[in-house]
Amino acid sequence: MPDDNLPPLTDEELTALVDAEAGATAGEWVYDERVGVASVFAGQPPECLTQDCPRAVWGKHGTFEAGCWRMEEQDCADGKFIALSRNLLPRLLAELRRLRQQQTTEE
Repeated sequence: MPDDNLPPLTDEELTALVDAEAGATAGEWVYDERVGVASVFAGQPPECLTQDCPRAVWGKHGTFEAGCWRMEEQDCADGKFIALSRNLLPRLLAELRRLRQQQTTEE
């Protein structure tokens, strides 16, 4: 759950977020999980299981136990969060700018 008692973002923190977003691989990021690997790709996940796959922006290998691949739930949750955060951050930054501009105008 979000902590409503956290201090507001400083201008420096906001600038760091804007810069990080601008420097990250552009486009939609997609979470993909298959054959013992959870990955986040820029764009659609590849239709391959070979060495020729495009580089993932994030990835985590599972473990092979008793003839089955097993992924840690936390690793999968982290990958989903990374992709969702990348996809929503530009909109969140735009919303924050609008709200700050509105607040400044009303003062």
